[in-house]
Order: sequence, then C-alpha cells, then structure tokens
Amino acid sequence: MFHRSPPSAEGFTYVWVLLAIGLMAAGLGAAAELASTAARRDKEAELLFAGDQFARAIARYRASAPGSQQYPQRLEDLLADSRVPNVRRHLRRVYPDPMTGRPDWGLVRGPNGGIVGVYSTSTAQPLKTANFPKEYAAFAGATSYRDWVFAAGGAAAGGVTGATSGGSPLTTTPSVAGSPSGTAPTPQVPAVRVPREPWACNAQRASDLRSCDGSAGPKGDQALEACRQSATRRYSACLSGGQAESLTIN
Repeated sequence: MFHRSPPSAEGFTYVWVLLAIGLMAAGLGAAAELASTAARRDKEAELLFAGDQFARAIARYRASAPGSQQYPQRLEDLLADSRVPNVRRHLRRVYPDPMTGRPDWGLVRGPNGGIVGVYSTSTAQPLKTANFPKEYAAFAGATSYRDWVFAAGGAAAGGVTGATSGGSPLTTTPSVAGSPSGTAPTPQVPAVRVPREPWACNAQRASDLRSCDGSAGPKGDQALEACRQSATRRYSACLSGGQAESLTIN
C-alpha cells in the first residue's frame, strides 16, 4: 500500500524548489553581469593602450620629417614610412578597435588630409569615467567611446616654436646693426602654425560635444550630427594650430 504526502507538504516542497531555482538564477545573472563588466573594463584598458600607441606613432611619423609637418594619409603608413631610404616602422601593427573587434577606427584629419588622431566608432557609454592619464584627462565624463580621441599634439610630435600659448602665430623681423630702430625694413617672417597639446584639444572637443548634446540634440539627429562634425573640425584645427570656426548649433 502506497502512502502519499499530505497536500500541504507537497505544496511547501514545491515553493522551496521554486525559491531555490530563483536564487540560482539570480546568482548566475549576477555572476554573468560581473563577468561582462570585467570584460568591458579589459576592453577599455586595451582601447587606452591601442589608442595611445596610435597617438605616439603619429607623433613619431610627423617628427621623422622635420619642418614638413606631414601626417600619415593612411594608418598603414605608420607600419612602413616610405619617406625615408631605410624602412622605418612607427607602429607594430594596425590594432583593431577593442570595442568593435575590427580595425574600423574613426579618423581625425588635419588641413592637408593627414591623420592627426583616431577614435573608437563605438557609441556605447564608457564604464571608466575618471582617473585618466593627464594627456587624456578630457575623457572624464565622456558619454561614448567616440569621445575618446587619441591624437598627436605639438609637444609629442616635436612641434616648432614661434606662437603664443593660445596657438596664434607670431611674426618676427631680423635685427640689423646700425639701423635707427635696430631693425631692418624687411618683410616679416611667414607665420608658423603651432599645434597645441592634445589634452587641451581633447578638453575643447569634450566641451563642444557636451554643447552639441545639450543644444543641438533636442533639435533632431541631423542637427546633432552637423554639430558633432563641426566639433571634429574645430578639434582638427586645434591640433594643427589653425584658426577654429565657431561651433555649429543649428
């Protein structure tokens, strides 16, 4: 003869089974979230490393031809500098974007079309929001990885002198002994544009993008994209020491 458990006991056991399954699911979910967060942080560290390698390579490329202020037209130019007789490598390889897994970097180009900086094309929001190295301090509070721009600036690239700290060019006139004023009536030396430090330009771009999000964003995607493109042009002008346009907020 078989004896069945009372209905109340069966129901109690069923509730405990459901509770145990729920706890296990919650534990697995929390573990998966921790693993995902750890993986994102690892990718962010890889992005900081790869981006910095690009910035240093671009600076070395520019410094390898003193006076020309040339920047690479392609990222592959950093692998083998054809401007010098012997093969010179400024970068070991074209690193993939850790956030996308592809070498599809966004490129910031200067006035001559050369690449002055790179950035991730990912629009995800970074987990890291503070404690960046000084040259990338402007990354703090960025709303997407697109705002992490790695660029070669004046000091890193061996920039020339002859401009004010704000990037405005200076002109000079050679002195000649015996002239009444101590200077010769000769034409002024052509002005020289001097790139600014990349961290200063990054700070300007971060401020511009925040302005775009706050002012152009509510007006629609087209206005926001136009504003972001304007911010990129201002950033390029900042890096090259050129005259920046006003930020476009339509």
